[in-house]
Amino acid sequence: MRFSVPFLTLFALHSAAAAELPFAEGDPCNVQSSQFFDDAFEGEYLFAGDAGCTLGDKTGCYCAPDFGDDTNLSGWKWQCNDSVKFGPVEGKVCPSTIPLAKDEISADILLSYRAGKIEDNPITCDASIHPTGREGDEVCSYSTCDEGGDMSAICGCVDLAKYKLGVGQQWYCMQSTCSCGVEEKSSASMRSKPLSLVFAGLSVLVFAMVH
Repeated sequence: MRFSVPFLTLFALHSAAAAELPFAEGDPCNVQSSQFFDDAFEGEYLFAGDAGCTLGDKTGCYCAPDFGDDTNLSGWKWQCNDSVKFGPVEGKVCPSTIPLAKDEISADILLSYRAGKIEDNPITCDASIHPTGREGDEVCSYSTCDEGGDMSAICGCVDLAKYKLGVGQQWYCMQSTCSCGVEEKSSASMRSKPLSLVFAGLSVLVFAMVH
């Protein structure tokens, strides 16, 4: 089968663009709920903020757990149109600043906090007044994204005994970036692609001429 040069060139350009499709609502965003308890874990995409991401014609999108998904409760996905709720609910309060700023606490000190070895523990909390992060008692949210920063985070007050992590109640925070996903990757990669696409087009042209 022979293809015309324009068809082959357009096919090469289309294939390169198709590899950079942005996320859509409902797509997984590479987070499992169990990673909320991993102090070393950092997400790739936006968790919180006032504006959220825009994915296609959807706005107010966040990478978040989907409480309505009975088949995959642990896998987080992109959810839009203000369907993601943040705390505090009525009767509860969130600290004015993130209670667990990982870049300000060394791993060794954090382990000491978790083990209860430090009496004046700044990450202790009280689930009777602080959000637990469960459905209906949504997480505290923190973000510098709307001010041009690069951090988004959600925090919950965890009863350690319920998860066999110890005794008492402590803050757990999952931190991430302000990225909306492939939208940024696409624009960055397409800036570096024009020259390579020209060479791809020329190679297709040469191939078509000699066959």
